[in-house]
Amino acid sequence: MKRFPLKSSFRLTISLLFLILSLAAFSGCGGTSDGGSTGELTGSVTLSWEPPTTYDDPGHTPLSSSDIVGYRIYFGTSPGIYDYSLSVGNVVSFPLSDLPLGTPVYFAVTAIDVLGSESSFSAEASTVL
Repeated sequence: MKRFPLKSSFRLTISLLFLILSLAAFSGCGGTSDGGSTGELTGSVTLSWEPPTTYDDPGHTPLSSSDIVGYRIYFGTSPGIYDYSLSVGNVVSFPLSDLPLGTPVYFAVTAIDVLGSESSFSAEASTVL
């Protein structure tokens, strides 16, 4: 996945006051595309974040809620290395499921503005399910 640098005037700052990791481990098993079971236990988290309020430019230009058109969640099993990403639309909370139990999972969020520019990563959060 190639990430393009953003012009500083369009870079968004995501301030995660608290990335809420609501843990709800399933007692069931992960599924397969044919409806079977993988035999692996999985869990879920609900990620929540505060939307950015300014651009990351020298004047910290105010950002209106209509400037943001969506968010992307990045996650993986190593700090700072995100093997997966998911566009989640213009929401500030999103549940993720089928995550491995007993393994650390690391998360970051980016914002997408009306010009299609993606912000830098938020602060990273992690949990072990």
